[in-house]
Amino acid sequence: MCCRDHARTIDSKSQLFISAYAKALEIIPRQLCDNAGFDATDVLNALRQKHAADGEEGKNYGVDINTGATESRSDPWRRSNTACLANDSA
Repeated sequence: MCCRDHARTIDSKSQLFISAYAKALEIIPRQLCDNAGFDATDVLNALRQKHAADGEEGKNYGVDINTGATESRSDPWRRSNTACLANDSA
């Protein structure tokens, strides 16, 4: 359950705090997209769809700043290890 969905189940002022926290967390991928030159609205919509549609596996999706696509980040070190090997061999 995402923070926004959880906030809707609360009847007190805490709902406002949880909603604000969820909005603050979305700033990170939005800023990454802006800095990489991609349309942040399109990428965030695709990311929200992945998070909602894929259930438990969906929480591992993130933004690839090289292509602007959303992809699974179930192994976050896979890409960085490949990049290090490519830099070492160059």
